[in-house]
Amino acid sequence: MQDMTDLIGRARQFASDAHRNVGQLRKYSGQPYEEHLRSVAEMVSAVADDPEMIAAAWLHDVVEDTPTTIEDIERAFGPGLRELVDALTDVSRPHEGNRAARKALDRKHLAEPLPAFEAESPVALTLDLPDCPVFGVREQGRIGAYVPRAELGTGRFADVMRPVQASQVLDSSSGLANLVMTLTRHDYCFVSLQGEVAAYAGRDEMQSPVARMWLFGMVTTAELAITQQIRFAAAETQWVTLLTPARLEKARL
Repeated sequence: MQDMTDLIGRARQFASDAHRNVGQLRKYSGQPYEEHLRSVAEMVSAVADDPEMIAAAWLHDVVEDTPTTIEDIERAFGPGLRELVDALTDVSRPHEGNRAARKALDRKHLAEPLPAFEAESPVALTLDLPDCPVFGVREQGRIGAYVPRAELGTGRFADVMRPVQASQVLDSSSGLANLVMTLTRHDYCFVSLQGEVAAYAGRDEMQSPVARMWLFGMVTTAELAITQQIRFAAAETQWVTLLTPARLEKARL
């Protein structure tokens, strides 16, 4: 418990100091930026007890908004937290190219390269890849089918393969929301690069700390945006009566 408390405390202090040193405040309220970080960290801690995830919630904006670098994070907190913060940092910067290229940069945090074998190859070849949950199957040089590890059996890939459905394939320019929606309908989503299936993401990958933090970020962003719209559209006395005291306190942050 002491280690957990120490890591979170150090991350809180590091982030607060970094944002304070550049004079960053909340856009609408003018409050110290620390209040936003605290809100995000509390949301994460309500559903996860992983100290690195909670610490990353405190640190999620420091690389994007302050002179702090990813290397600074690693030096201060180690490679595990560096990976989480790196995934949460907005790598889609305008100077890195067009929208499709930027989306491809973002997706590298979630999609994994898809190992592929010829349809006539023996499934025993997968023994060299014990940690991969799914395999692509090539026919005439293109991946058009796949086999989950649990269905490999014996014999050839052709004996057990199932076709890749069009609804399972996303272009590399698609956003994270499209990936999430695809995985609500299928066990696996496949990412196409230059017209060829080349990577995959499954539901298990969405349970990783990196993916969970991204989802928390999406929820937080949506919640903040909706709160602001309510503020602008309704008078104070019209909307505050509809919220519980706890939700009202969050809305005021």
